[in-house]
Amino acid sequence: MTSLANPDLELVDLFCHGLPDILELGSQPRYWRKLGDGRFDRLRGIPKVPAGVRLTDRGVQLIDANGDGRVDLLVTSDALSGYYPLDFRAGFSKRSFQRYQPAPNFDLEDPETRLVDLTGDGVTDVLRSNTSFECYFNDPTDGWLHRNTARVPRVEPPAGSHRGSVSELALSARTTSEVPCAFLATLTMTTPGVSPRVGVTGHSIRGIVSRRQTGGAD
Repeated sequence: MTSLANPDLELVDLFCHGLPDILELGSQPRYWRKLGDGRFDRLRGIPKVPAGVRLTDRGVQLIDANGDGRVDLLVTSDALSGYYPLDFRAGFSKRSFQRYQPAPNFDLEDPETRLVDLTGDGVTDVLRSNTSFECYFNDPTDGWLHRNTARVPRVEPPAGSHRGSVSELALSARTTSEVPCAFLATLTMTTPGVSPRVGVTGHSIRGIVSRRQTGGAD
């Protein structure tokens, strides 16, 4: 009935069966379950969903907020900050809402911000490129606590080097879990050829890839 590019639609595995279902959170919350072999089940309504929440709303995103391998509905606004865990009927009940104590003080949809699992524990964290490189490690219960934040100042690249190249690698373990986090202090999220969302280590931890003009990657 519409293109999958419709902003009210998202391809997401709702039932943990390894196949992308079609989720619609718009005027009519509903889904089409993937059956395999290029086939989808008939349209079904979602029994539980927060009233008035749409994928096109500012601050509404789909992430794994608690590390259970299932997508959750994240809402961050001036009035509300937290997530609705996904149940086994593809619903997001208001009763299961997990409120964050500290709300993020910046826009999670900013071009310099990425939602990504930084530690490999399955919980979606925040990587932000601001005046410094900032890692916000997400706590499934409390959210982005100040003590779970690591920052590294930017470092100017050596004279004569390409601005987008890797010039310094800083390591930090200033979190309660003491999980090291790698920062590329000279790159920004909008630097051409930079992708912060590519798995490069094989340990479920995503790294940052800098692609040089020659076509190679570091």
